[in-house]
Amino acid sequence: MRFRLMFIVALLVLLTLFSANLLEKGVSTSKFSQTFPAVVCAPTGAGLNGQVSTGSRNTPSRKIARNSTVFVPVKSSRFIVGPEPILLEGSKVTSITWQSSASKWAGATLCKSPQSDEWFVGGSGDVTSKGRVILVNSGLSDAIVDIKIWSENGSLAGKVFTVKPNSFMQVRLDSLAVAQSRLVIRVTPRSGRVSAFMIDERAKGLRALGGDFVNSINTPRTDFVISGIPNQIINSKSVSHTLRILSPGSAKATVSIELISNDGSFIPVGLDSREVARGLVTDISFSPNIKTNIFSLRVRSDRPILASVYSEIANSGRNDFLWNTATSQLTPMTLAISGLEPTLVFTGDEIRVGIESHLNNGRTKVTTVKGSEIASWKAPSGTRSIKITSVSSGVFGSGLVTSVNGIGTFPLIPGSLLSRVAVPSSNIAVINR
Repeated sequence: MRFRLMFIVALLVLLTLFSANLLEKGVSTSKFSQTFPAVVCAPTGAGLNGQVSTGSRNTPSRKIARNSTVFVPVKSSRFIVGPEPILLEGSKVTSITWQSSASKWAGATLCKSPQSDEWFVGGSGDVTSKGRVILVNSGLSDAIVDIKIWSENGSLAGKVFTVKPNSFMQVRLDSLAVAQSRLVIRVTPRSGRVSAFMIDERAKGLRALGGDFVNSINTPRTDFVISGIPNQIINSKSVSHTLRILSPGSAKATVSIELISNDGSFIPVGLDSREVARGLVTDISFSPNIKTNIFSLRVRSDRPILASVYSEIANSGRNDFLWNTATSQLTPMTLAISGLEPTLVFTGDEIRVGIESHLNNGRTKVTTVKGSEIASWKAPSGTRSIKITSVSSGVFGSGLVTSVNGIGTFPLIPGSLLSRVAVPSSNIAVINR
């Protein structure tokens, strides 16, 4: 009996020690830091006016220029941007840059965190081109950047640029692709904190032909939406649009395009099962037979491709144009829109989007946008920021801004995403090994 009792006690002790070891291994002491990376706002070129909308007057900022490393509050919900890019401390609020040339053109783009890979579907390097790629290095070490170019003649020789710390450089499109009319450009940093922007500006002699930001796309896809394309009607007919497509892989792509509007959804003539040669930038013109002033395109392909839509717009008797690019699925986000009052366009099978409008007077308006296929909503006058609180699945969105100088568009995607980094922790067990 005594031996049996001793055996049971010993067994219990062993089970207790074994369980304690398992629990010790299962306990995690790892800690994480969650932050929004700082974002870069594009510089304002010569002869242009530039403003950035922010969610708070206390947002820390600094110029990306030599000997400038101190952050100071912006002191305004919409501030002027000079010839140097601006670095804003990261937050969950996405800021918008608006640039315009008096009586010539206007465009919008997002302030965004450094990217590892960006594609720009748009622009031209021919004799009318005044466009440029802007490379901003917000880090404190040299950045090496690869630029690869495609045109109507295929893949062109790539170029490598070195951007000094805390600085930026501008590269003209006509120097990257001399005499090429249709461009797709890929910007891939090898090192450094690099944010890239593209401006497509054109002129013929002294006559301005318009301009716009070309917003970037992060990767080729087989199924995506180009949302919120303005459709101008002149003499009861829609103006012509141009769909630019590139299949950057090793095989041609078969592409089908569905046009979505309040007049219904259909496949335009010539855009059903259209073959696109690999490595060649293809432009396809189409004039939709619709009466509504806005539409979207649903693009499906058997190969990953990139696409955007070029639209010419007559604004107060002047020529202007804009580029609508593909966008990701809409997620809850906050957008600073002081001074812009954009029209948001949502595209999806079943649309249900909850929106909070935060006004300059401190009041908040709550709206739910409902619809099928396509729906639009205009921000109330005096709105400082809007918060998309909820969104149904499979919805894509973009913003459209109209001013006396021109029209601009931007995708509804966050400029900065919450990043999670493990915090190193010391453990005495490391010393004992």
